[in-house]
Amino acid sequence: MLSFLEIKTSDWGLILSVGLNALFYVVISMLTRPNVSERLQSAAFVGSPLPEADNISLYQSRVTVAELELVAGRFVGRKRVKAAFTQYWNQQDQILMPNQNAPSTLIRHTERLLAGVFGASSAKLVLTSALQGKNMHLDELATIVDEASEVYDFSRSLLQGAIEHIEQGIAVVDKQLRLVAWNQRYLELFDFPSGLIQVGRPIEDVIRHNAEQGLCGPGDPEEHVKRRLEHLRRGTAHTSSRQRADGREIEVQGNPMPGGGFAMSFSDITVFRQAERALKDANVTLEERVHERTRELEDLNQKLMQANQRSEMESQSKSRFLAAVSHDLMQPLNAARLFTSSLTEVAQDAQTKQVASHIENAMHAAESLISDLLDISRLESGKLESKPEPFAIQELLSNLDAEFGDSRRARDPLLYCAE
Repeated sequence: MLSFLEIKTSDWGLILSVGLNALFYVVISMLTRPNVSERLQSAAFVGSPLPEADNISLYQSRVTVAELELVAGRFVGRKRVKAAFTQYWNQQDQILMPNQNAPSTLIRHTERLLAGVFGASSAKLVLTSALQGKNMHLDELATIVDEASEVYDFSRSLLQGAIEHIEQGIAVVDKQLRLVAWNQRYLELFDFPSGLIQVGRPIEDVIRHNAEQGLCGPGDPEEHVKRRLEHLRRGTAHTSSRQRADGREIEVQGNPMPGGGFAMSFSDITVFRQAERALKDANVTLEERVHERTRELEDLNQKLMQANQRSEMESQSKSRFLAAVSHDLMQPLNAARLFTSSLTEVAQDAQTKQVASHIENAMHAAESLISDLLDISRLESGKLESKPEPFAIQELLSNLDAEFGDSRRARDPLLYCAE
């Protein structure tokens, strides 16, 4: 038994070595502070301390409205917190004084507000640490930083993806007039040299490069740089367009951002300008055609008026001529009728009386014809109004038969006028 308990000299050395190593490990661990990587690695293996209470304890914390607003304002800004709290009061239809205890619904509302900045779990950790006075562990701080980084990366990638799918070129500068964001279309519109466009590049360098390339118009490049920088510093919105040497026309729109900085968009409006010029040319051509057609119509109207005037003058002349001729012709006809009447009275044989009667009828027909011509001239001049009325057609047919019956019956023996 005693022989079994005996320890060899080599075993004593092994025991002494292990003991000294353990002693040094404990002493050094107590005297030194672990670095960040060691603490994160230990937290990954042994886990974080369990919370002292359930999550519901956060919403049962005794915290005033002013304290809750102060905590949230340090992370998201006082203006945003004021707007969020105002929205909450409008939804709840009540307003609490700053020194009153905040209800659990307001704490949840604040948590959602912070979650939009650095994630839901990080927002709960921040509120728990701030409202309950707990010390935040390093792994919890790392979680907050990681979630905030993820939110930032997601927001930036989302923004970059959005501006990359915009047809216009986009460039954004910060308060210090340094380039912070752009899209591929912006690089395509301007043939920038390699290395010029990068984050933090003063926009002055970019403007100077464009001015030296003649993209800002004629004149001193430094004057163009100075004038454009003044617009950016004053934060005044502006819109301008410039036609480049290659024929393309670029429209530039600049607008200030609420938090400082400037956002600019660049659009290739070449096709729009071409369509606009084509439309203007078409309008000019159409106006010329309208003016030409109007002149033609005016000339035609003038000629028509002149023709109407000539027609009226000719009609008046004809009426006067017919009136004069009718008067001159009626006198010899009346005299001939008197002679015919005298011949009828003195004629002894029947044949002479018949010839005299035919002559008198012819004279009467000629007188009627001349009277009709005179009536037509009066109708045309408006001195005579027509009055339709019934008449005996036998008289008209008898006169026609007396004038044309003999010559017509010589051609057609069957034609006769019935009494």
